[in-house]
Amino acid sequence: MATLPLRAVGRGEVQARAFRELEALPENHPLRRNLLRIATTWFTLLQARPPTTSEDRELFMNLQVTFEEFQDEARKKGLEMGLEKGLEKGKLIGKILAMREVLEQAPPEGEDLDEQSLEALEATLLELRNRLHA
Repeated sequence: MATLPLRAVGRGEVQARAFRELEALPENHPLRRNLLRIATTWFTLLQARPPTTSEDRELFMNLQVTFEEFQDEARKKGLEMGLEKGLEKGKLIGKILAMREVLEQAPPEGEDLDEQSLEALEATLLELRNRLHA
C-alpha cells in the first residue's frame, strides 16, 4: 500500500496492477481520492496530446479506466448532493407555506397570536435567515 503512488507512475504491468489496486480501495480512502485526482489530471493532459509510443498508449488506457471510474463517482456524489439540497429546499418551502398558513389564519389586528404559532414562526424565520446567510 505504501508503494502504490510510486507504482502508479511506474510502467507496464506494475502500473496496471497499481491502478487496479487503486480502484479496489474503498471510496472514502484518502489515498484513493488523492491518486484519482492526480490520475484524472494526468489523463486530461494525455488527451491533449495523443499517445505516440506503445508505453504512452498503455498509460492512456490504464488512466482512461481510472478516469471513467472517477467521473462516475463524481457524478454519483453530485446527484446525491443535489438530492440532499433539493430535500432541504423542499422542507424549507414546506415550513414557509406552513408559516404563511399561520399568518393567514392570524387573529384580527390588535390581537396576539397564540404562543405555539409565534414559536413556529420564529423558528422558521430563524432557519430561513441562517440558510440565506450560509
